[in-house]
Amino acid sequence: MPRFSILTFLAAFMLIIAACGGDDDGDDAAMDDAPTPEPVEEVTDDDPEPTPVPDDSTDDTPTPAPVDDDTDVDEPTPEPAPVEEDDDDAAEEEPERADPELSTFVEGVDMPSSLTFAPDGRMFFIEVWTGTIRVVQDGQLLDEPFATLDIVQADGFTEHGILGLALHPEFEENGWVYAFHTVPDEAGNPAEQRIVRLTADGNSAVDEEIIVDGLPFGPNCCHNGGRMTFGPDGHLYVTLGDIENEQVSQDPENIAGSILRYTADGAVPEDNPLGPDNPVYAYGLRNPYGMTFHPETGDLWITENGPNGFDELNLIQAGENYGWPEARGFEGSDEHTRPIWATGESEAIGPTGIEIPTGEAIPELGGRVMFCDWNSGTARILDISDDLEVLDETSIDVTCNLDISEGTDGALYLSSTDTIYRYGPPLE
Repeated sequence: MPRFSILTFLAAFMLIIAACGGDDDGDDAAMDDAPTPEPVEEVTDDDPEPTPVPDDSTDDTPTPAPVDDDTDVDEPTPEPAPVEEDDDDAAEEEPERADPELSTFVEGVDMPSSLTFAPDGRMFFIEVWTGTIRVVQDGQLLDEPFATLDIVQADGFTEHGILGLALHPEFEENGWVYAFHTVPDEAGNPAEQRIVRLTADGNSAVDEEIIVDGLPFGPNCCHNGGRMTFGPDGHLYVTLGDIENEQVSQDPENIAGSILRYTADGAVPEDNPLGPDNPVYAYGLRNPYGMTFHPETGDLWITENGPNGFDELNLIQAGENYGWPEARGFEGSDEHTRPIWATGESEAIGPTGIEIPTGEAIPELGGRVMFCDWNSGTARILDISDDLEVLDETSIDVTCNLDISEGTDGALYLSSTDTIYRYGPPLE
């Protein structure tokens, strides 16, 4: 056999053996037919973000370029799908308020009036015919009076005594408590009326100081005024009746039948409407009783007792003449300032304490003018528009004879001749 034939045979035989000794799946044979990929450069720590080289053995889908973490990608932001609001969840409802209730707050007291609240929640009030100033703390009437003033106690002098009380606007800092009382002579008859300033030492008074004295009084019983309150201007406002002499009310130089205005030290403010030497702020009044400032507008409102009718509610303005005795109720000439509300002839109710609630605890009463009706013991409620029109008049039967005042808890506190009541959401 020729040499080339033997060599040719041996080569063919080796190829057959190599083919038969490979993987049973034939993967190596498949790889023999595949193109050899280009080498990929090895990634090192010095090149943390290499760009990969595409492998031709993969499909034709392009490989996206890498995204730098610090680079903003202009990808569309999907719009949030609108959420349908449930009617019940559309607006969070305020928690339901409990209906106001009338409850006894303090009982067994003597003609409680001038219900006044300190910022810490304590109630100060007067007992008209005993001359005492009392304190209620944490719902309890303290046994010891805050102070006891010397007052007229003679028979028949029913409108004499301790008649008014006010706390200074900065009571927390200075502890000043103001009281108005009828001072007796040695025989126990009225001698004069005074305003004194006391300083609180806890629940007791110290440092009594007379800041206004020589104020006139009714010789028999009545029309002595004495209610006090501080205004938004920081001055002390005081009521003074006509001292049973109606003609003095038309004399602006006579302080009777007027609303008086003093500084906290008892001086006459330089900007008083009738001059720096005259304490009269408004005049032409018969027997003003309740007095309060509107919590939003700062306007001064008073109740006025008429003669067997013609009871009034007045908005007090500086220097104005309210007409008594020439004008009564809505009757009289236009030269006098008219009341906002009045009863008719022979319709006597005896309006006393007055309050304009903020409505924090009793929203339906917010901004309403409320005052006590001495004769019926109810609280009258007037809804008055911005242009001073009485839109509605109602009343609630809450035993309100002497005074009404909003407490620091938003509830209303009202007094009869021997009891103080609370009208508001139930206490927890």
